[in-house]
Amino acid sequence: MLTARRRRSERLALRRSGSNNHNLAGRNRALFRALRLEKLVTALFIGLITFVAGLNILVVLAMTVTDRARDIAVLMSLGPTAIRFATFLFCKDSQ
Repeated sequence: MLTARRRRSERLALRRSGSNNHNLAGRNRALFRALRLEKLVTALFIGLITFVAGLNILVVLAMTVTDRARDIAVLMSLGPTAIRFATFLFCKDSQ
């Protein structure tokens, strides 16, 4: 009974003040702004983490290709046949 009277008095006070804050979004506008900002910041951080991870993968691949290019140049200077060359590369990868 007390809460019903309190609600009624709050509604009357809102009507008298001319405020249009009788719905959930109106009463909690600051909370919803904070939630929207938190969602934006979270999305930005996740995007940044994804970008750094992708960049890390690209750098590792580039270093691997550079290292492999040196190995291939040394092997080609020794003059192996194509079959021996392929066999050596595949056996080296399996180790």
